[in-house]
Amino acid sequence: MYQLRCRITNARENVTSQPTAPIVRVADFNCDGHIDDSSYFDYLNALNMGSPSADLDRYGPLDDFDRFAFTNALNAGC
Repeated sequence: MYQLRCRITNARENVTSQPTAPIVRVADFNCDGHIDDSSYFDYLNALNMGSPSADLDRYGPLDDFDRFAFTNALNAGC
């Protein structure tokens, strides 16, 4: 599992956060912080346009299995 830190720097100081694991919510496809209809339609648009970001099963070709993987994540709320 990855651990990330955030470093904020200005002319006078550097501040680094504590390490934390990122939270990945597949169903929040548009990364707006909400799992809703816009996430679903943005995913379908990416799938129909052939975007590599729509390849959720990482098998290669975009197909119904990718759509099923997204729908399962959407229904599970993650």
